Amino acid sequence: MLYKRYRTEQERDLGRLRLAAVALAMHLGPLKRPRSTPEAEVPFEEIDDALAALNQSDPTSEQGTVDAVTRREGCCPTPGLLLPRADRRAGSTI
Repeated sequence: MLYKRYRTEQERDLGRLRLAAVALAMHLGPLKRPRSTPEAEVPFEEIDDALAALNQSDPTSEQGTVDAVTRREGCCPTPGLLLPRADRRAGSTI
């Protein structure tokens, strides 16, 4: 999927890094409520928090929220690297 979606190696590296951050968040859960088992799908808010942490921005600030949503939408378009699910959630493609 990375090679179909992203044309340059730099774009693929960024996509890979973002997906790794989301995958880790899906496995570990939020810091405030860690998971004992990985989840196949998570709320958009958890994805946004993981991507904001990757960017080291504040997800509660306006710019931090815009940045996280922009990065999430880069992973979740149709067809995407994460599959959109009902109730503002997304899940893995595998």
